[in-house]
Amino acid sequence: MRYLQTIVLLLILILTGCNENKEQRQVIDRAEAIIESHPDSAYSLLKTIKAPDLMSGRLLARWAILAGKAADKSYEKMPAPFILEQAYNWQKRHGSSENQAWTGLYLARAYTENKKYNDATKIFTEAIHTATNAKAYNAAGYLYSYFGDLYQHTLQEDEEIRIREKATESFLKAGNKRSYALSFRDLAKPWIFKDSINIAINLLKKANRYITELNNNKDIASVANCLGNTYCIAHKLDSAKHYLFLSLQLDTADIAPNYIAIGQLYFNEGNLDSARYYAVKADRKSKNQYSPASRLLLLSKIEKADHDTEKALNYLEESDNIVDSLYDEENEINVANAERQYNHVLLVNDNERLKVRNLFFIVCFSISIIIALSIWLYFQNKDKKRIQKINEQQQLLGEQENKLNQLLRRLKESQQKEEETPSDPTLINHLMEEIEETKQIVENLRIEKIQKAPISDRIKKLLSRFPKDEHVLSEKDWIDIHNLINNTFDSLPLLWEDDNMKFTKTDVETGYLSFFNLKPDEEAILLDINRDSVNKRHFRLRQKLGIENSDTTLFDYFKKELWHAKDSSSKEENAESQQPA
Repeated sequence: MRYLQTIVLLLILILTGCNENKEQRQVIDRAEAIIESHPDSAYSLLKTIKAPDLMSGRLLARWAILAGKAADKSYEKMPAPFILEQAYNWQKRHGSSENQAWTGLYLARAYTENKKYNDATKIFTEAIHTATNAKAYNAAGYLYSYFGDLYQHTLQEDEEIRIREKATESFLKAGNKRSYALSFRDLAKPWIFKDSINIAINLLKKANRYITELNNNKDIASVANCLGNTYCIAHKLDSAKHYLFLSLQLDTADIAPNYIAIGQLYFNEGNLDSARYYAVKADRKSKNQYSPASRLLLLSKIEKADHDTEKALNYLEESDNIVDSLYDEENEINVANAERQYNHVLLVNDNERLKVRNLFFIVCFSISIIIALSIWLYFQNKDKKRIQKINEQQQLLGEQENKLNQLLRRLKESQQKEEETPSDPTLINHLMEEIEETKQIVENLRIEKIQKAPISDRIKKLLSRFPKDEHVLSEKDWIDIHNLINNTFDSLPLLWEDDNMKFTKTDVETGYLSFFNLKPDEEAILLDINRDSVNKRHFRLRQKLGIENSDTTLFDYFKKELWHAKDSSSKEENAESQQPA
């Protein structure tokens, strides 16, 4: 049974092992290796995995963190919320607190992008709690920062200020100087909407001072752009020009918003030609999808101020069309996302059905293997017990035969002593009784040995197959029969060698089959002859043995004659042992 348990355990491990998909893991490893230097390539690699939520929990958790990070660095949308939900739940059960916080950040941002603000607020709050308890201040800073973006989107300036102050505090604790500096820029924005321009300018100056120390032109340009626009609102046009042109000089990657801001600045001054010049130069690609509409709106105001009403209306109409198209596109994107999510759900359901079907086949296969192994072990155990019983029986038979031989020798010795010196015959009588009892035991054991031998089972099987299948004794069967009977009655081969009897092959076959106590019809089946032929065989053998007119069966005759042969050989052995050397 121990072997069965081992085999079943190995089978289960082979069939239901939870090995992660090798190909998907390799894609994730490659993306992780290049995410810092080429986040857009990493993002494209991760998108090649069509259904990441069908991966194992551990692999999905890795994918979610990398996909969120790559999307953030590439300015792409976050992965679908229902995928990040699974990763977040896995992180809550098995991941570290910091990984849980990062996954929560990407999930909350995905909710925000899909306008699920209540869900986003819940995840932001939960992830911030996890990050601060684990002292993962950098993750907490980013959570607070994007939580502030959510409040900015919903125009809740007071809450935004409170959250952004928490972000600044967290980045300071984390030692993240860049994010600490930029957090003052973000904190200034809600103060601008509250018309607290001086507070906003002071915060932006602080941001400018800290970010300048880091010598990152792109970040310096970002802060300078905010300062320029803020000074423009404050009607400090010289300072506004200084910072806007500084931003334009430092960052040439996306300059359309800067040109629009400079054009707006010149428009506020009343310099329509310069305003128009920069508005025209702003006609280029931009990461800000609203820049084209803002540029056209600025041109509309310029032409209106220049008393060209027709152009002003045309620009205004174009600007409104772009805004409307962006709104329609956003709705189309939402519909497309819903359709993709629905198709993904269908894919997941199909996959689950496939998993269930495969699991069903695996379970059926496992059960079949277990049943087959159980049957095999059952018969192995049964065969082992049968062989053990035959060996025990053979051992007992040998012991009884040895005992019988010893009793015969004792009887012979006692009879010789009785002839030399007559005495009480009680001992001899007792020995003779014991010899008869032992003979009977030996005879029963021999019969039982023949009955329980494999060849006896083979004969029964052959008889049961008649007439539909093979039922005749084979050459190997005859060898097994001869070996069994000769081993049980070792004097029988000497009987067949008697020259006076002249036994034929058919006589020998009939003699050996008589030990199995078969009916004439059964012998006929095994020999593939008719019943009359079997009777003729028996009659010829009985004639040679001199018992044709007797009721004695062949088996009884052989038992009797073989005992006599055994006794004669014992007497000869005793006589030889008494001869002088």
